[in-house]
Amino acid sequence: MIHRLLVSSSTPSNLSPVSEFDNGRICYRLPQTKLIAVYLSGGLFAIGWWAFIDALVYNRVNVTIEEVITGIITTLGMIIVALIDKSIFSGEFYIFPRRMLWRARLYLFFGFTLLVGGLIGSVVNIFYNDYNNLSFNLL
Repeated sequence: MIHRLLVSSSTPSNLSPVSEFDNGRICYRLPQTKLIAVYLSGGLFAIGWWAFIDALVYNRVNVTIEEVITGIITTLGMIIVALIDKSIFSGEFYIFPRRMLWRARLYLFFGFTLLVGGLIGSVVNIFYNDYNNLSFNLL
């Protein structure tokens, strides 16, 4: 459709680019995009843990609990989010009771809170250690 509009010198009145806009022509969707994204994110998380543990093994400096606890918190959050059945949120309120839906939302909130808290904690830990090592001369 866009090719016809660009090639033709005048736009037909019955062919509007807004009314015939189709996302399928611009973004091709794979049939299992969500499944691919889930496995890809899990693989990236596993590679991150593998690199972290590998760095701990070959590091010559003693590691404190502050450097490890943020990764543990993030892992717990990812496990909680992964264990929740996502079919509860599909809008089929008649199959699942309201109490189960409320509980699933609460656990999902706790899981995402742990994920974000672990990420923020690791960033703060990096900058806090760098900030303490600086010496400021105010005079």
